[in-house]
Amino acid sequence: MPPSSSQYTMRFRWNAKLKSSSRTPLKLLIRWFSLNHAEYFSCRNYAEVLERFRQELLHRGEKGCTIGDIHSQIVRLIRGDRVLRWLQPASSGLSKMEVLIGWLEENYSSYLRSSLKSVQMNELREKIAAAGFPRCTARELREQISSLAITPWSPFLKQYVHRLDAIFHGVRVKLERDATANEPRAASSTRRGIRSTRENRNTQRSHRAARRSATGESRPIKTEPCFPDGSSNAPLVVYGDDNDENSRAAANEPTLEEIHRREALVDVRLKYKTTLSEDEIEKLFPLPKI
Repeated sequence: MPPSSSQYTMRFRWNAKLKSSSRTPLKLLIRWFSLNHAEYFSCRNYAEVLERFRQELLHRGEKGCTIGDIHSQIVRLIRGDRVLRWLQPASSGLSKMEVLIGWLEENYSSYLRSSLKSVQMNELREKIAAAGFPRCTARELREQISSLAITPWSPFLKQYVHRLDAIFHGVRVKLERDATANEPRAASSTRRGIRSTRENRNTQRSHRAARRSATGESRPIKTEPCFPDGSSNAPLVVYGDDNDENSRAAANEPTLEEIHRREALVDVRLKYKTTLSEDEIEKLFPLPKI
């Protein structure tokens, strides 16, 4: 039976600097465990695995650390690190992390586009429960997926770095490619909308002019409170209608193309808000200034 996690807690000073360098035994252990945790989790005799780290400390001139000290510190590391807890395998030999990453490799792209994420989460929960983790919740899964989408990854995930990069970087490249492919179609649709709007405006103006011509009406006269002669009672007479005012205001307004493009980008940014960081969203989908 392994010793309890508190039996040797105070025997060895893990945070004291080594004589040969400015690093501490704890930092060395974290680095060592990031490379050897898979072997530690799968071994039948943990003492044989931990003896290698004890020999490394002795080689650096650090004495007094026992196998029990190392094991107790590793237990504390696992309890305090969510990634390590997800890396611990069940009796099936699979860990939650292994099942999750395997699922992401097959489903992450469809998961981002899906409007039924809860259904996919339930399917993933069933797979993880079958691997030996029946208490894993959908909320834990969503949080873990969100954390994996953000770099840098935990040092304990070194063995999965290439797979994670293929999952998340591959999806980002596809999103950029799809966005580029959709731009010509979106621009064509926007141009058609602009032409239609202009035609409608011209038609309305023609109808108004025809009505005025048929009834003998003249263009309305409006006044503006401008007093060029210094008289407070002499308004400046301006001929025209309210459409002139609208024309001046329209010159400073964004075009329909700019508005439609911004709306599309806002929708995309909201869609990937839970899976990409703010910096990644800003880099992939920057909003144009209007």
